[in-house]
Amino acid sequence: MSEPALPQGQPGPELDRAALDWHGSFPGLGSLDIHADGSVRVAPDGAEREREAALRHGWADLLAFSQLGFSMAAGAVLAPGPDASGALLVCGDPPEVAAVALGLTAHGWSLVSDRPTPTQWEHAALVAHPRPAPLIVGRHLASLAGRDRQSVRTGSDALAIDVNRRSTPVQVSAIARVQRRRPDEDRLTELHGHRRLERAATIMIGGALSAAGADADPTAVVDEHLRLAGLPWCEARIDEDTHDTVGALIAWWTDLAREPA
Repeated sequence: MSEPALPQGQPGPELDRAALDWHGSFPGLGSLDIHADGSVRVAPDGAEREREAALRHGWADLLAFSQLGFSMAAGAVLAPGPDASGALLVCGDPPEVAAVALGLTAHGWSLVSDRPTPTQWEHAALVAHPRPAPLIVGRHLASLAGRDRQSVRTGSDALAIDVNRRSTPVQVSAIARVQRRRPDEDRLTELHGHRRLERAATIMIGGALSAAGADADPTAVVDEHLRLAGLPWCEARIDEDTHDTVGALIAWWTDLAREPA
């Protein structure tokens, strides 16, 4: 999911994190307070449901997790069932991530979180935590899926769509980067070596959505990149018909599950 657009001509958002309770102001949308216990207060400008949802899911939820020491991964996380012990982090541009997420849920997978996803390191494992924000897809993709959906905001073709959800944390066991496919490209390529390390450096979001904030220790950042690069990685490429790519991704995941620990 992407951050909601602000009306043209408006000053940018402001976030005050000087005290234990944070206060944010988002011109054209409203304001919010993030309390030290992770609870939030959202005050939209006007009574529109869409503005409240944009504030809550586009900003408040994420900042509340950050307040509690979580860092945000720039991807959606899905698990192959509500009780699976591992999950797949799917990163890339929002339309491609949404298409793959929708395709996986059609095969019985459960959404842990749309992008971004709250994460914490627990020993050597990256654990993804559920976030209540809906899966956001374009109108064309939603119509093809035939799922229940509702408008996200006036003047946009973005729709919130109902999918299977997982309500408990789960370990991230593999990472897939999704991109558009050219006619001569394979649908899926496993990544190794320096290509994993290059992609790993793009996963975690910094600044206010990082547990370390702007004061991240460079050594700790490099260590995190190395841990992320140690996971299985692939590049999945989609075109207008995502079916074959989603099938290849599920087959890759299944093969990983068969490998000895």
